[in-house]
Amino acid sequence: MTRFYLRVLLLMLLTFLVSIVLILSGIGGLEKIYFRPNFATEMQALAGSLQSRLEGKSIEEAREEVAKLEDRLIFQMDVIEAPRAAQITPTNAVFFRPKGAGYLLRLQPDAALVQSFQQKQGARIIIALMLSGIVTALAGLFVVWPLLRKLRLQEATLMRIAEGDLAAQAPEGSDALGKLGQRLNQMTARIRELLTAQRELVHAVSHEMRTPTARIGFGLEMLADAASGEEREKRIAAMQDDLAEMDGLLDELLGFLRFEQVLEAPVTERLDLRALLDPLEVKVQPFAPEVAIDTAAIPPGATVTANGHHFSRALENLLRNAVRHARSKVAVRFETNPATTTIHIDDDGPGIPEADRQRIFEPFVRLDSSRVRKTGGTGLGLAIAHRICKIHRGSLTAGESPEGGARFTIRMPSCD
Repeated sequence: MTRFYLRVLLLMLLTFLVSIVLILSGIGGLEKIYFRPNFATEMQALAGSLQSRLEGKSIEEAREEVAKLEDRLIFQMDVIEAPRAAQITPTNAVFFRPKGAGYLLRLQPDAALVQSFQQKQGARIIIALMLSGIVTALAGLFVVWPLLRKLRLQEATLMRIAEGDLAAQAPEGSDALGKLGQRLNQMTARIRELLTAQRELVHAVSHEMRTPTARIGFGLEMLADAASGEEREKRIAAMQDDLAEMDGLLDELLGFLRFEQVLEAPVTERLDLRALLDPLEVKVQPFAPEVAIDTAAIPPGATVTANGHHFSRALENLLRNAVRHARSKVAVRFETNPATTTIHIDDDGPGIPEADRQRIFEPFVRLDSSRVRKTGGTGLGLAIAHRICKIHRGSLTAGESPEGGARFTIRMPSCD
């Protein structure tokens, strides 16, 4: 904006100068008004002309000739007899003697005419300055008025946003204020997205919490009607399962919110991929003992640049998701090139429809085929893994596995 105002100031200054030149030229000729006439040069030229014109003429004839010219000149001309020439003191006049003449001619500026000329010149310059100021003010108003109008529109938009109207749109354009309006609209759009996501998250959490809470309430009612100690123990175990489910849901929710608030890339290091996968394999295997986890395709020394704690959480969530849906096998594969490290997690389960391969990374999204209690999970594991990859400047995508099920692909920047 500072550069813009500087350009406006320079434009107004240039307009002022140009208008002065044009106005002065239009009033009376720039060469006569702005620059003072060179009286000495003009008097010398006139003297040369009269010297030849008065050659051989008497003093009376010279005086008659001078009288004819005085009304048309801004000089005073005197014919001086030769005997008086010795009495003349030096002045700003020009003296000359025609050939063969016994007298001198004196030329000097007419003081009254020169003063009148200077007064007129000053008045014209003052008028020119006034007109130039008016022209400059109009030009400045022409330039600044659209700017002021846009500023008022931007102010009105900000007032509406401050009052809670996030649908308010600022005017956009190619100039600085237009680009500011574009950024403002992007900001409000992002705020609307965040608020929508927050409302959806609250709705989803309330929905997810309602089911185990209702089961616990129903279990308490049934517990009072239990006919035997065995039935009572069974009801208590069911409620404990529901409480564990709620605890797991809250843990996943807090993890998701924590990663959603991360704006900067975490501190990373070069990690040994097999060293990460081995303990995770042991950790997730109990969720589906019948499913084999194959990591043989990971070559010795395979590495990935990431934050160890965060990336381990992402791999754990992906492996849990894979073993929950696999029929008999989960395979982990590794690829690398100078720019990217790629990790594939494949299963031989039912797969993911192409239309849902983006949606599954949203919080609490579970496909219809997975909404049984055994495999449903919390609906946050994939969303957390997706966010972890994103804050590492990487990506997580879903596709079709060569095993016949789903393939989740992590792409991360390669090690330097």
